[in-house]
Amino acid sequence: MITDSVYWKAELRKINDRMIKRKSQKRWVEPSFMNFEKDVFVAFYIIRKLIEAYKLTIDVEKMQLHVISYPSLGKSVDLYNWHRLDEYYDFSAGKRKTLSILKFAHQVVHSYIFSPAFEDNVLSGFIVASDRDKKSNVYQLAIDNLIKILDTVADDEVVYSHAVRSPETGELEVKNYDKMPKDISSKA
Repeated sequence: MITDSVYWKAELRKINDRMIKRKSQKRWVEPSFMNFEKDVFVAFYIIRKLIEAYKLTIDVEKMQLHVISYPSLGKSVDLYNWHRLDEYYDFSAGKRKTLSILKFAHQVVHSYIFSPAFEDNVLSGFIVASDRDKKSNVYQLAIDNLIKILDTVADDEVVYSHAVRSPETGELEVKNYDKMPKDISSKA
């Protein structure tokens, strides 16, 4: 369990700095691909952990990510062919879609498919699909969107927290805010 989010957010800032540098990276060798995938994976693992530990504001928890979804061509993707994405997904039929930050984090953490995306030999983002979603589609997130997401999460600061135990489930329901809500601050 995360008790203090400062260290986790500091790691997101370091990852974000590396992502910014990768935007202008010209030479990609095998370790470059590995480090990129590792950073994306660790970043979304941290985001998922911060959400599940109630260390982010409700605005960040409800954040919607803009991705492009490419449909499957109906062929089975497996261990031996996942790298030939153009044979298994229709990259001419991309549709803009929004996913919650948590759903997208699950895509990355459970990724079966992960591939950097390039335009004119420059990193433009990455393509990902979880072991569950690979049968229907892959998602592409732009590098600029990734940088904004990491920046937003790293800078998110909980100022006020409200917790109530659910009478039905007994679970604690927590909502965090970056400022005191008006309905509460007017009573103070």
